Amino acid sequence: MIAHVASGTPLPEAIEAADVADAVVVLASDLSRKVTGTFLPLDGGRTLI
Repeated sequence: MIAHVASGTPLPEAIEAADVADAVVVLASDLSRKVTGTFLPLDGGRTLI
């Protein structure tokens, strides 16, 4: 099922825990000190469809 859903996205691969962890690291770092009130979908581009 995961492979089927992922195949219909612009980036046809499943999101893994490491992808979420990478986003958390960036958002928790000084790199995102000016990021406020944002929604960060980690869905392989599915929200674009």
